[in-house]
This record gives sequence, structure tokens and C-alpha cells, in this order.
Amino acid sequence: MEEPGSSTLEAASRTSPDDIIDPRHEKRNYWLTVINGIMTGGPSTLFDPNTVVAAFIIHLSGSQALVGLVSGLVMLGHVWPQLFVANWIEPKPKKLFVYHISTVLRLASLTTLGLLIWVFRHDLPGWFVYAMIGLLFAFWSAGGFSAVAWYDILSKTVYSYKRPVLFAWRQTGAGIIALLAGGVITWALSPRSGLHYPLNYLFLLSLMTVLIAIGILCFNLVVEPAETHAIKKRRPFREYLKLGPQIMREDHNYRRLFWGQITFSLAVMNTPFLVPFLIKDIRVDDSIIGMLMVVAAIADLIINVYWGQLGSRKGNRAVLVLGSKLSAFSPALALGAVLLPRFALFGVDIRIVLVALSLVMSRIAGSGLGVGRMNYLLDVAPLGMRPSYMGFMNTFSAVSMIIPMTAGSAIQLVGYWPVFALAVIFGIVCVRVTTNLDDVKFTSHPNGYRPEES
Repeated sequence: MEEPGSSTLEAASRTSPDDIIDPRHEKRNYWLTVINGIMTGGPSTLFDPNTVVAAFIIHLSGSQALVGLVSGLVMLGHVWPQLFVANWIEPKPKKLFVYHISTVLRLASLTTLGLLIWVFRHDLPGWFVYAMIGLLFAFWSAGGFSAVAWYDILSKTVYSYKRPVLFAWRQTGAGIIALLAGGVITWALSPRSGLHYPLNYLFLLSLMTVLIAIGILCFNLVVEPAETHAIKKRRPFREYLKLGPQIMREDHNYRRLFWGQITFSLAVMNTPFLVPFLIKDIRVDDSIIGMLMVVAAIADLIINVYWGQLGSRKGNRAVLVLGSKLSAFSPALALGAVLLPRFALFGVDIRIVLVALSLVMSRIAGSGLGVGRMNYLLDVAPLGMRPSYMGFMNTFSAVSMIIPMTAGSAIQLVGYWPVFALAVIFGIVCVRVTTNLDDVKFTSHPNGYRPEES
């Protein structure tokens, strides 16, 4: 049995050739993956954890700590299964079966939540908020269960030079739907809809579930080629655990990418508390949530095409660096909203404007890192070890799940401004860490681009 010694990384191919991709199915796979991203990303804003779910929790319990818990559980659900799944599927030539399992689990958890809201619609019991959080955590965990397989399949079905543009298409299309979703949210949570609480939230959840199901089912139709560089046997899990720290020690880009993720999470830890700040402190109506989502979606539409073009022209490091620079502005704007007194600008409370700008800046920075982070990891990961590179990276990054929970508790103890000020400092650190990543340049290749570390 091969143990994770130095030979593991040295023997692995450090390039990312596209030779395994079947050109007969590449176009079909490309557009199925695009539709998958559009129909899972855009509709997810209808029940977004940082806005709609946060507002729902405030109505159910009034707890800022639970708002922070949900934001942390999104990250935990995404990462906790990945290390186990990576070790399990790395020797397997095909991984799409994992996505099939995830499809059932994700749709079942959302359907169960919708049924609970409907059954107890006249009087939601005290335990419901915890049941909702549990079912949403199951939904996010099912997504995490399939994430490693999804990225591995992507690397075998879409040429490397097309991936940044693919992510831009996904996010741009998702942004259009999110823009429409913002209008739907504004309508559903306002008296004009005629939907009484909690049926207004049930409507948003049900619509999201139907649309997401379309996107999930699309990726199930991808034609996956067999992995030619897969290891022969699965490593014993105790030995497999040694591989992660070894990769962290020996691969400086991997290490810097990890710290970039952590500092970015600290830089945008203000984001889950922007809506609660508006509702509880400024006392705006719930319908403002939809307006904020519209503004953020418009910003996404403008920037996402640029992210894809930047990644294809200058590499994914350029996307990461610019995204990290933008992340430092979000908490600074939120801090201004907290510290400034109430006054109107063209009839609008300036604090609402600053919160909207903070949410937009966080969204733009997040979409940039969404395009650049995993694409950069796929560029530098050795062939045959991509599941491990992704699984360990996301597992190590699970430490960031405690950030929003800690921030929520801190806000209840000391208020908004100390937490937001600390986020500004970490935004500056994130820029420093990300800038130290090595550039990965692309040279022409008959079947795509082949990355070469400079």
C-alpha cells in the first residue's frame, strides 16, 4: 500500500493536460454544466441563508447567534463530507454516481422542510427553527458530499482554458435569475402578495426547490470519461490523513490559497449581519431584502463576464488578487453604516445605501474568488490527486465555519462596530496573502491550454 511520503507528490504529474477529455461530448458537457450552475446558483437566492433565511430566523427567534450559526453551517455542510468522499472516490475511474446520490438527498431535505412549514403554517412551534436549520444543513451537506466529484468531473469534461469563462457564464446566468428572484422576494415579503407569514417564506422555498431540481438534474446528464491517472487502491484512512499536512508543507501555492480563504472569510464576516442590522437597528421593512438582492444581482451581471475574461487572459491568480482587494471594501462600508448618524441622501437613509454597497462589494468579491479559487487549485493539483487536493483544502478551510458564529456572538456582546472594524483589517491581510500566490501562465495547446508555473 502506497503511503503518503514525498514520492507521492514528486511522482504525480504537476501539469493539467486535457487529453482525457472526449471532444465528442465536450460541447454537450460544457453547456450542461453551465445550465447546472445557472439553475442552482440563481434560484438559491430565493432562500439565501445570509438574507432570506436570516430574516426568517429573526422572526422565529430573534437570535443573532442563530443567524451566525446558519452562516457557519453553510460552510461546514459544504466541507465536512469532502475528505471522506475524496479518499473513497479517488481510485474510482468514474465519479458521477456520487452526484446521483447527492441529487436524492438534496431534493428530499428541501421537500421535507417545505412540508413542515405547510403542516405547521398556522402556528410554527418553537422547535421549528432548529428543524429548519437541521434540514438546511442536510441540504448543504449533500452538496458538499458531491462537490469533490463535481470538480473532478469538470476537470475531465471541460478544457482548462474554458473553465474561467464557463464559471463566468454560470454566474452571469445565475445573476440574471437572482435579479428576477430579488423582485420575487420583494413581492412575496410585502403585503402586496397577499401571502401571510409563513406562507410567503414557503412560497420562496418551493419555487427555489423546483428551479434547483432542474439544474441538479442537468449535471446528471453529463457524459463522464474514465480517469486514466487514478490510483489503484484506496489508502487506509489513517495513512490518508497524513497526506493533507504533507501537501500543505510541500506545496506553497496550496498553503497560500488556504490562508487566502481563511482571511477572506474573516474579511466578509460582516455580511450575514447586514440584513439583521437593517431590520433590528434601522427598522426597515422585510421587503428591503428583495431590493438588496436586486442591487447585488445587477452588480454580479456586470462583473461576472469580466471575471471569466480576466481568468482566461491573465490566469486565475489575477482573479483572486482583484477579488481579495474588493473584499476589503465590504466591511469598511458596513462600518460606515454603523458609525454614521441617521441622515437622508436624496430621501434615502445613507445607512441603507452603505449597507447595500457593502452587500454588493461582498457579493462581487465572492464571485471573483468563486471563479478563481477552485480553478486555480485545479491548475496546480497533480493529476490523479485532484480529489485529495480539493478534499483536504475544503476540510482545512472548515475552520472558517466558526467565524460567522463567533462574529454573531461578539455582536451581541460588544456591538457591530468592533467586529466590522476587525473585518477591515483581515481584508487587508487577505490582499497580502493572495498577492503572494505564484502566477500560472497558459500556453497554447491543440486541445486547450496547459498551465505552467512561472
